[in-house]
Amino acid sequence: ATMKHLISRLQISDEKSQPQLEEGLGMTGSWIKPLMSELLENFIACKKSSLLLTSKGSILTITIETLHEFAIKQLSYIEKCFPNREESSKNIPPTVTVERLCSYLNSHRYFRDQLKENFESVIEVIENESSQSNETNIDNKLVSKLQDLYNVVMLKHMEVEKRAFDLLLYMMRSEFRDILRQGLFRSPWDDDVRCIIAVQTLYTKYLNDLSLWLPNKSGIYAIRAIRLAVKNIVDSYIELLLTTSIQMNPKVLDRLHEDYSMLSQFFNTNKIDPVDKDTIEESEQLVTQTVIQPTTQSTKNSSFLRFKKSTKQNDKLTNSSNNNSSINTLAEILIGADRLNIVDMSDSEYDKLFKPWADILKLLSMDTNSTFINFVRKDLYIDFGSHTVKVWQCIMKIRGESKQVIEALYEKILKDWNPPTVQPLYMITFQDKIKTYANKSK
Repeated sequence: ATMKHLISRLQISDEKSQPQLEEGLGMTGSWIKPLMSELLENFIACKKSSLLLTSKGSILTITIETLHEFAIKQLSYIEKCFPNREESSKNIPPTVTVERLCSYLNSHRYFRDQLKENFESVIEVIENESSQSNETNIDNKLVSKLQDLYNVVMLKHMEVEKRAFDLLLYMMRSEFRDILRQGLFRSPWDDDVRCIIAVQTLYTKYLNDLSLWLPNKSGIYAIRAIRLAVKNIVDSYIELLLTTSIQMNPKVLDRLHEDYSMLSQFFNTNKIDPVDKDTIEESEQLVTQTVIQPTTQSTKNSSFLRFKKSTKQNDKLTNSSNNNSSINTLAEILIGADRLNIVDMSDSEYDKLFKPWADILKLLSMDTNSTFINFVRKDLYIDFGSHTVKVWQCIMKIRGESKQVIEALYEKILKDWNPPTVQPLYMITFQDKIKTYANKSK
């Protein structure tokens, strides 16, 4: 009851208080120290030889259940902060800040690390005592049950990290999109570069803040966030370029090239410092090895034989722990499928990122000859895959080409063209917009 009261108080305090910058940890929540103190006190008690195994099992069960409940409270708060309306930074509650989300990432990662270390030491004590017990089978079931409960709790804290990171990415993406939506392809965009400078300024702020607030093992989150920020900026620019009615003229074409040149050079020279490979490997191990492998003996629907009865929360945790497929899925999400790209922020990686944008600009000024057709079939197809024709039609619309010219080129492009299946560099996520805009050119 005391611990349950503690987590309720800590959750309320965490929502109202400001995160603090801790040396070596980065931004942390107000709950981490008092909860760790309570946790360590319970674990120390379980290591005392004078305490019966049944008592140790009871203390650990209550402790783990309470930690699970706290993670649920944290997760619930984060979920409520996701807006349901159109993506915009204005729809995010003002209490949700980058500092707060970084504190979730740091605190839960650090907490998982500490919980893993202390839980394993307690289990080792229990197993040693169990080996000397006359009821080894019963004690093995106790250990197995505790491990199952521990697995679920660790996964729940990992889920808090994941959703906090999702919300951080949402905030960053929304802020950059707001700047681009409000500043691109409208007055005074064709006369100055203030929109691009605003993007550079915000990016620099995120670069500096995340490098400071997500240090050490959490640095993998900072690298992913900055890497994805660049990608989202490029993606948003391309989307607006392809779906906005632009009156093409030499001045507009020059401004388009200027935007590209400013951002591509800026991002290529302002990268976040990479996390060393040892830290990356440690982060992977923390995620993939956080969960203790299930024991060979099945414990599904079993109870602590020395306990009078199990609680509903206990049963719920145990049943959830048998879904081992979620372990690998969540681990992959936290590490990221693009891990190698995160480690190696090379010029070639940036070239791939900016290639679709560069190719659109080339087609806006290229003569419509055989080179033009081959460029669409080869380079533009590498960029956009199955959406190549629609993207090309949007480009022709921006060029201001006549219906007759578009139809003649359309036939030449498609004639005897059997493109292979490819994984495009740019994934179109605005099919309806691009389809509507492209159809205007027919």
